[in-house]
Amino acid sequence: MSPRTLLSLPLLLLSANLSAAPVDRCDQIVAYETSPSISGNTVASFGNQYDLNACAGQPGASLLPASGQGTEQVVKLQVASACTATVTVVGGFSGANQSDPVVYAASTCPIAGAGSTQFLDSTCLAAADATGALGTEVISFAAQPGVDYFLYFDGFLAAQGPYTATVSGCTLVDPATAVLFANGFEG
Repeated sequence: MSPRTLLSLPLLLLSANLSAAPVDRCDQIVAYETSPSISGNTVASFGNQYDLNACAGQPGASLLPASGQGTEQVVKLQVASACTATVTVVGGFSGANQSDPVVYAASTCPIAGAGSTQFLDSTCLAAADATGALGTEVISFAAQPGVDYFLYFDGFLAAQGPYTATVSGCTLVDPATAVLFANGFEG
């Protein structure tokens, strides 16, 4: 191996261990989520920037008009190859807070101004809000490489609390490192 290759390997290993944390608003996203395991707590969020009345990608999700009225968190992801992403979210509890999870995936993440709410109805790919407190919600959507997808973790009405999520069926990538080190060598 050349010295340049040896220098790129630690960077590849370092980037593989970094993961994005869920944030309150789209303008706070600083990295792609690359871990299939995500955890957060909507109690730590401020404001209700994103909501759904309906999901264009999933007609007939009956509880959505009451979903998302609490605070939410969002992550950005990309996939390595064409796949069906399945997201499973489990609500948890902390103190007096019990998460009644709502999860939705969208193809956009608009910047929400102070005191405003962005509705994601037309760019929603999948949404779930079928169970109650401490419940499990599952969504699936078709994903393509090179496209940004956004996962929103919310609560029914004003429910807030911790949650854990798992993304399966796809390999998550950070496009900045996937392009440079796709073959294991510097590009």
